[in-house]
Amino acid sequence: MVKTKEELKAIFVTGAVPTQQDFADLIEGVQGPQGVKGDTGVAGPKGDTGSTGPKGDTGATGSNGKSVKAIALTTDVDGKVTGGSATLSDDSVVAITITTPS
Repeated sequence: MVKTKEELKAIFVTGAVPTQQDFADLIEGVQGPQGVKGDTGVAGPKGDTGSTGPKGDTGATGSNGKSVKAIALTTDVDGKVTGGSATLSDDSVVAITITTPS
């Protein structure tokens, strides 16, 4: 039976008479130096796929987006687009600005 360090210290004290079993326990408890690490073995086969986890909670609703319902463009006498307006899905209107390279 392998004993702890504390148990062996209690047995091997001045004036004590350790038994043959006490010496055997002492020897069995001694570990030699660690050897050199061996080569890594071949990887084992991949395990089975686990079961699907529970569905998560629904996230918070985002704000409603707006889409373009209609566009009205303004042209000059030559037919060149100079601006306009866009009507959005909430019936708000935004200006369309035309820029030209300088």
